[in-house]
Amino acid sequence: YVPSDRLTTGAAPTHRVGTLATHAYAAEDLKSPDVMQLPFGTRLQVLDERRHFFETPQGFVPKKHLRPLDRPFTSPATIAQLHFGVPYLWGGNSTRGLDCSGLITAALTACDIPCPGDADLQENALGERLAPDAPLQRGDIIFWRGHVGMMVDEDTLIHANGNAMAVTYEPLANAILRIRTVEASEVTSRRRIPGLAV
Repeated sequence: YVPSDRLTTGAAPTHRVGTLATHAYAAEDLKSPDVMQLPFGTRLQVLDERRHFFETPQGFVPKKHLRPLDRPFTSPATIAQLHFGVPYLWGGNSTRGLDCSGLITAALTACDIPCPGDADLQENALGERLAPDAPLQRGDIIFWRGHVGMMVDEDTLIHANGNAMAVTYEPLANAILRIRTVEASEVTSRRRIPGLAV
């Protein structure tokens, strides 16, 4: 816990990390010591623009790795795919480790789509419910009891899962069968967020 009187609102962020991860450096030089690692989606305030770096309160960050907040990404499925191979971590919400709902949160938040942090809350808050027999498309979200993934095409799911201990692709039919067999869970809903770039 942190005493509430020590919390501040801080400086308004202007940019976010738009690559899988980056570093803040002590100086405007890639050979200078790195001060900290910054995972995808980290929001920073740019204080000054240099030739190859932005100066931030955290240090100097390569310009190529930051994206202005007023230019959100447009395809959550593309952002989910950027996270392919990130290790599974229960409760994880960064490129250091993700769980299933953390992957969905990262993908949607990068596109400025508000998203709760847990799968059960996501299921009740996101998009429109699809009929069980409706054709699926890129960006559709599939829910089970306690699990969630996103379609990258009409047949393939990307999800952070404990079975592979990573963010992986899996044919949806295989995931349905495996989760039914191992977790005794059926798909609880399929949802689509209107207006997504697919």
